[in-house]
This record gives sequence, structure tokens and C-alpha cells, in this order.
Amino acid sequence: MTVLSYIVLAVAAIPGIYYLLALYSSARFWSQERTPPDSDYTPPISCLKPIRGLDVEAYENYASFCRQDYPEYEILFCVDADDPALPVLEKLIRDFPERRIRLLFGSGRSAINDKIARLVRLVNEAELICWSSPTATSESGLITSEPWPRLFAILKLEGPLVCMSLPKRPPSSRNCNRSG
Repeated sequence: MTVLSYIVLAVAAIPGIYYLLALYSSARFWSQERTPPDSDYTPPISCLKPIRGLDVEAYENYASFCRQDYPEYEILFCVDADDPALPVLEKLIRDFPERRIRLLFGSGRSAINDKIARLVRLVNEAELICWSSPTATSESGLITSEPWPRLFAILKLEGPLVCMSLPKRPPSSRNCNRSG
């Protein structure tokens, strides 16, 4: 055999060696004993709500987030100072004094998409992040029925994390007059 034959043989063997290493690593990983996740682990969550305009039933929508069965969370709203939703948000703060609700005014930057600019501002203010669309309510399953707390418990997450909750059904025209 020539030197060129040995080089070709070595290059052809590389994928086989790779697959053997992958099989060995997989077998080793799956053979390790796992400890069950701590189901009591509930990190603090920041629910981000970029707001623009006033939707039908806006108060009930926002209040549904205040009624979550979760130990420690805050709700951050980013709204303009002259937005028609501001009085509704102020009423929400008065009606739920036990909840940590913060209002941020304006996105603080100009961007092509104001909703994204508001989310950037909210992300910078939040601890652990769970974002929901402005038309979603907690009944659509943001915190309690979605797997976020379980995911946090399994991964023992600390620090910022971005999650997205989408409505389980398409929004009706009744609650989708304006998406912030």
C-alpha cells in the first residue's frame, strides 16, 4: 500500500470513529442515575407586558395575571404616559396592592418596531422573564398550565430567561382591536 492509500483510509475512518465516540458518550450519559427534579423550586418570574392602546376587556385581561397561583412574580407594563390604557393600569395597581406591579413609561429608544423596543426595556428591568402577548390572558395558560415552572425546576434556571406564551386559540376580533 502506498502513503496515499493510508491517507485515504484514515480520512474514510474518521466518520466511523466519530460515530463510535457518539455511541459511547450516549451510553455513558443514559446510564448515569438521575435525581428527580425538585418540584418545589419556583424562581421569581417577571411577566412582561408591552402595552399600546386600550383593548376591549383590558382590565380583566390584566387582572387575570394578578390572580396567578404562583408564589413570587412581578408584572411589568411598558406604556406611554399619554396612552389610554394608563388609567386602567393605575386602577389595577390600586386593586391589587399585594402584587408587585411596575409601570415603565416609553421604550426609551427609537426603533422600527416599538413593541420590540418596549420589550428590550422590559427585559432590562426584569429578573426572570416570561413574556406574553398583549392579547393573552392568564386563562390562556401563561404561568399555571404552561410548563414554565416545571421547566425552571428541572433546569434549576437562574438569571434571565426569555419564554414566550402564545394564545391556545386564534384571538377573536373582540379582544384584538389593537396589539401593543
